[in-house]
Amino acid sequence: MLSASVRGSPGRRRLALRVGLPVAVAVMLLICYWLTLAPTITDPDSGELATAVHTMGVAHPTGYPLYLIVGKLFDLLPLGEPARRIAFFSAVSAAAGGGLLCWMLIALTGSGAAGVLGGLVLGLNWWVWPQANQVEVYALHVLLVCLVLAMFVRWLEQRTPRRLNQLAFCCGLALTHHRTSAFFIMPVLLWALVATRPVRVLGLARTVGWGLLPLLLYGWLPYRSAHHPPIDWGNTSAGLRSFLEHVIGSYYAGYAFLDTAANAWAHTQSSLIKLHQQLSLVGLALALVGMAGMVRSPRHRPLGISLAASFVAIVIWASFYGVPDKDIFYLPALIVISAWCGWGLAHGASAIARRGLRANAARAVSVVAWAAAAGLPASLVVRNWEAVDRSREYVSFDTAAVALRGVPSDAVLVLQADAPNASYLYHYYALDHGPAPVLISTGLAVMPWYQARLEPAIREVAVRSKKVPVHERPAWLARTIRARLDPQRPLYTSVEVEAAPPGYVLLKDPPLSRMVLAPGIAQAADAPGSRPLLELPDGAGVLLEVAVPREVERRKPFPVAAAIRWSGTTQSEGMLTVAFARRDIVETPVADPEIARQRLVMRSAPLLFGLAAPANRPRYHYRQEFSAILPDYLVPGRYYVLARVALAGTETPVVEAGMMTVR
Repeated sequence: MLSASVRGSPGRRRLALRVGLPVAVAVMLLICYWLTLAPTITDPDSGELATAVHTMGVAHPTGYPLYLIVGKLFDLLPLGEPARRIAFFSAVSAAAGGGLLCWMLIALTGSGAAGVLGGLVLGLNWWVWPQANQVEVYALHVLLVCLVLAMFVRWLEQRTPRRLNQLAFCCGLALTHHRTSAFFIMPVLLWALVATRPVRVLGLARTVGWGLLPLLLYGWLPYRSAHHPPIDWGNTSAGLRSFLEHVIGSYYAGYAFLDTAANAWAHTQSSLIKLHQQLSLVGLALALVGMAGMVRSPRHRPLGISLAASFVAIVIWASFYGVPDKDIFYLPALIVISAWCGWGLAHGASAIARRGLRANAARAVSVVAWAAAAGLPASLVVRNWEAVDRSREYVSFDTAAVALRGVPSDAVLVLQADAPNASYLYHYYALDHGPAPVLISTGLAVMPWYQARLEPAIREVAVRSKKVPVHERPAWLARTIRARLDPQRPLYTSVEVEAAPPGYVLLKDPPLSRMVLAPGIAQAADAPGSRPLLELPDGAGVLLEVAVPREVERRKPFPVAAAIRWSGTTQSEGMLTVAFARRDIVETPVADPEIARQRLVMRSAPLLFGLAAPANRPRYHYRQEFSAILPDYLVPGRYYVLARVALAGTETPVVEAGMMTVR
């Protein structure tokens, strides 16, 4: 036989099974999560959530008040930067969820192997593990759903009003976090209320009251919104309508059942393939056996039917949810599958044991069961470790850090979506990067609550943007805001913009581009030392001189002055490229265009000049100044300043324009 019944076990064995093994499972999961824990922000939501927790703000719908409050307690721990501390909260939540599922399976089956298998399969699969080692809300979602199921099992063991009230309270707690908890709560509570006989009005009212009590946590959202934190989604303090729209997630209501049946089926097939890759045929077979056995068992049929109904509802909802990356929405279904796997192991081993095997054969069955309980989770660790390891993941952090270098506090940043907006806010408000500029999210600009907190000139543009087609809106916002601002005020954008508004120049320096005022074109005398670089096909000539300071510092802007003389009879646009090279890098003459393109460390800035030379004035002179910033990878030393100009579709050779010292 696999193991003795919990009811007939001695007290020490009972304690080891129902307490020791779940704690051991939680500790093993926590170790895996800790070793792969993200040191900083990772995916788009993590920057927003980390900043919201650290500054006690309001996160995106549905607000996640429980996550924000408990996460703030973890934010006080001395574990590195805020994002790492809050990521540890995710790790603890997911590990506790795995431990709870282990406890639940042991309580149902009396099998330690079943509990270990279910808890570890839940915590180590490809859907849950990546959410447990970063700043995200789904690890706490796993914990709360497992808590609801564990309370349901306790109520099934002893159907008392007290345990029913505890179940209702945990259901309300889960609803303060993620709305997909309702797929578990509805069948569980419905079964519990139907099975409660006789129904007493006072007792029912008390149970409903315990279920509604945790929902008071949503009052945290308008309370904090009234303090105007940096992250204040929905402006929930503005009134009851704003509060309710945020809490029920009306912003995302349009995505529900938006996808077509063909796409939903294709995505479901893709998820089934991933599930097969994770669990193998053995795990899938155990899950099917567990599902059938749980539903057929008279004692555990309420739980079996509730889990099956929840599973079907989650798969249908996630499959038709109209977002490209919806794998994460299948995560609650993995709780059900993990429970089925554990139950299937216990049910299969018990079925074999009931055949009256001898002692040696029974021990062999027990060994095989424990081997399965250890082998399947071990295979998940080997298969998933490299893919989910975030311990050296700094991409999101570094991208925002590089983009913000040199951005003044009076600047305006127009960002493609809300996600990078949150990454930049994390640097300013969670890491005290300095005074924050104005950050505009093109994805939220059409929201009235978002428009209300913008300065008047930008608010007017945001209101008008609602009439612009969605695919054109980001570029339109960037160009229009640039045109409405003070010309001297810096504007940066992550939006793909083809051209700047009239009178401005677009300087591309990924991940951000700048729109700066184009200097006035003025006639000037021939620059000393100017020399012809190229004879254009129509006989026109180009003369160029570039002047830069003798000493500059990295990460600090410095002026570049270009004097150009062009003669011709047609209008044209040109591009000036300034490059920096060391003599020990360029071993051949710097005038060689091939060497210039392939070997030089380039730093380019566009110089746009509309040139029109009437027949009676065949020669004009132009001068323009702009700013440049040296890249960080240029080591201190003396560099040659090189320049070339492209005009009328023809590019000049590289010309050496002096020396410059980089500090």
